[in-house]
Amino acid sequence: MALSADDSRKVATRVLVKVRDALPEGFLSSYAILQDPGRIFRILEPGLFELAFNQHVEFFEGVLRCRINVDRVDAFVSPEPNHDERRIYVKVGGDETHGVLVHEFLHWLSHSDFYPGFYKQGGTAPGIVEGTTEYFTRKFAPHIPRHFYQSEFSAVNDIAHMEDHFYKALFKGDRGAMAAIQEKYRGR
Repeated sequence: MALSADDSRKVATRVLVKVRDALPEGFLSSYAILQDPGRIFRILEPGLFELAFNQHVEFFEGVLRCRINVDRVDAFVSPEPNHDERRIYVKVGGDETHGVLVHEFLHWLSHSDFYPGFYKQGGTAPGIVEGTTEYFTRKFAPHIPRHFYQSEFSAVNDIAHMEDHFYKALFKGDRGAMAAIQEKYRGR
């Protein structure tokens, strides 16, 4: 199934309805880019996707401390702290599902202190970022089957009683919430 600009617009609208109260005050009005999700989402043929990924591979390999095979990557969000510069890249022929769009849009919405800030700390931080993002992906789109980030999701789901901290970390960049999640995540 090929995704379209209309799909990205629908996903963005659905997610924003669910998270608008969790976003920092003024966030929605300060990002005119949200009026045109086509400026955020880039659905690319494999060759163009690889070029886009290669512009950011150093960041991901540096954090994860491993080589990344672009053939195994279906989507990513560029790690720019400024939302106006962040882009969501989805590979045509990869896992083109609405679940991927929801997951990646949540990364895009993330406060810059959470993604890319907390993510780039390495260690358990990338797992917490992916697990928290996947937790909300499954919460906001329960009808979409998901099989990605299962271990990260399970670890975060084990501490789901901290959901208010998840909201604060992901959407507001609350460092205290991130530290509390990290402590519970390590100790589970």
